[in-house]
Amino acid sequence: MSKLLGLLFILVVALIPAGASAQTRDEDRADFLMRVGGDVVVPAGESIGSVVVIDGNLQIDGTVRNFAMVIHGDMTVNGRVDHDLSVISGDITLNDGAVVNNVVSVRGDLNRASGATVNGHVRERDQFNFLRLPFLLFSILLWLGFAIAVVIGGLVFAAIGGRQLSAAARAMTDEFVNSIIGAVFFWIGLPILGVLAIVTLIGIPAGISVFMFLLPAFGLLGYIVAGTRLGSWVLGQARPDGDALSDHPYSSTTLGLVILTIGTLVPFIGVVVAVLAGLWGAGALAFLAYRAARGGGVPAGAEIA
Repeated sequence: MSKLLGLLFILVVALIPAGASAQTRDEDRADFLMRVGGDVVVPAGESIGSVVVIDGNLQIDGTVRNFAMVIHGDMTVNGRVDHDLSVISGDITLNDGAVVNNVVSVRGDLNRASGATVNGHVRERDQFNFLRLPFLLFSILLWLGFAIAVVIGGLVFAAIGGRQLSAAARAMTDEFVNSIIGAVFFWIGLPILGVLAIVTLIGIPAGISVFMFLLPAFGLLGYIVAGTRLGSWVLGQARPDGDALSDHPYSSTTLGLVILTIGTLVPFIGVVVAVLAGLWGAGALAFLAYRAARGGGVPAGAEIA
C-alpha cells in the first residue's frame, strides 16, 4: 500500500496546476491544501482553491473552487466543488444541498442524496485503467516480436539442420512413446541434475548453465519442432502420402509456427497447448540425440515429390 500511495502522490503533485504553488496568498485563505495521513474539513462559509488528502478523510462544508481529491479515504460533500471531485480507494457521500461538477470514483461507492446536484459526468471504476492502452500496445508488440523471432529461428533451423528438424518432427508421432519418455527425462531429470550440480561448489557453473541456457534453448527448439510437425500435417492433407517434410521444410515450419503462435492468443488454453507442444518436440529431439549417441544416427527424410 505504501508503494501505491507513493506513486499516486507523485502523480498528484505532477498534475497540480501552476497556480496551486501560491499557498501563502491571503485571498480566500488558501489556493491549495494537501494533507498526508490525516483528515481535512473545509468549514462552511470558507473557500479553497484545491485540496488533496492522502490516507485520510475529507469533509467539504464550504467551497472548493477547483478540484478535490482523496486517495485511500472517504469524501463527504455538504457544500460545493466547482470542478473535478475524485476519490481513489474510498467512498463518496453527496448529502442534500451538495453541488458538484465531475465525479470520479475508483474502487469505492458513491452515495448520492436526492437533494445533491451533479452538473457534470459521473464515472465509477473498479480499477485503474490509465495504463491499459500502453500495456495493450506493449503486449501486442511483444507478441509480434516473439512470433517473428520464432519464425526466423525456425527457418534458420530448417536451413542449417533441416534433416534433423524433419526427423524430430516425424519422431513426435512415429516415435510417440519414446518422445514422451525423452521429454520426461529431459524436463525432469536434467533440472534435478542441475540442482544437484549447484549444491556442489565445483558444479555451480554447470548447474546455472542448465537452467539459463540448455533448458530455454531446448524449449525453443522443441517449439520449432512441434510447429514443423503441425505445419507438415496441415500441408500433408493435400498429398497422397500425407508427408510434407523434406530435408529443408521451410513451408511446414513457417505455417506450423504461425498457427501455433496465433493459438497462444487463446486465453490460457493456447499458452498451455504451446508449452506442451514445445515439451513434446523437445522430447523428440532428446530421443534422437540419445539414439544418435547410441550409434543409431538420424534417418534421412523423404523428399517432397
